[in-house]
Amino acid sequence: MLELGSKSSLEAPLTGRFDLSSPGIVTLKTGKVELGQGILLALRQIAAEELDLTVDAVVTVSGDTSTSPFEGATVGSMSVETSGREVRDAAAELRSVLFDAAARKLGVSVSEITAEDGKIFVAGSRSTETFWSLSAEIHFDRPLAGSTVPKSPKLYRTVGTNILQTQLLERLGGGAFIHDLSFDGMLHGRGF
Repeated sequence: MLELGSKSSLEAPLTGRFDLSSPGIVTLKTGKVELGQGILLALRQIAAEELDLTVDAVVTVSGDTSTSPFEGATVGSMSVETSGREVRDAAAELRSVLFDAAARKLGVSVSEITAEDGKIFVAGSRSTETFWSLSAEIHFDRPLAGSTVPKSPKLYRTVGTNILQTQLLERLGGGAFIHDLSFDGMLHGRGF
């Protein structure tokens, strides 16, 4: 967990941003919370794009201070600008690390590796490896290097497309916003 005033979320380890412990699902951890602006869907799209996954394969853990990176406040319509780039860079690095692990395990060049929906292909042929089988091969606790080049926007298939914002359906049906939540034993503070 990062404390207020500590390193940026990009300097946090991959475990601070992603979890691949559920086969078929990549969990994206974010400090941003949904206030009706669609930020969680946007961040899922960004991660899915870099990882060649469907948006449905990316789920979010949002605003959990015990597991999510510190990303500052969700205010001022700045969440995509401030967190989107970090998610993009971290997802690109995760993809690179997974491709490196696949190349080592399969005894091929990284340039021969591609992925689709978390499945690893070598020179266009499906291998037995997946992101989830390879996750045991990578060191998630190292800080992100921040040197991986993300995809060119010319290759985008997900970012910039319209996707049904299911959180809006929840809001229309009376679902709670983050500030409407109440937990057992929850304390409230007030400044003087």
